Amino acid sequence: MEIDLPDVVTYLQDATDQEGMQRLFDQHQIKQFDLILSDMAPDTTSNANLDALKSIDLIERVMRIVDAYLMPAGQFVFKVFM
Repeated sequence: MEIDLPDVVTYLQDATDQEGMQRLFDQHQIKQFDLILSDMAPDTTSNANLDALKSIDLIERVMRIVDAYLMPAGQFVFKVFM
């Protein structure tokens, strides 16, 4: 996805692919982010409890990225699929 805003660079990457994430960071020499925006949602089933657990798992995965790469004064936005 491309957004044409000054001083804004966007990256689209599967956050569950840790090797892919590391390649992206290395390739673009990314040390920290100002903003991490997560719009992930799990593949849903008809089981609300299972879907909630899948959503929590995705959030935990993104939190690992936030802990490692978000600047101290950075912002993190994510949706919770319920």
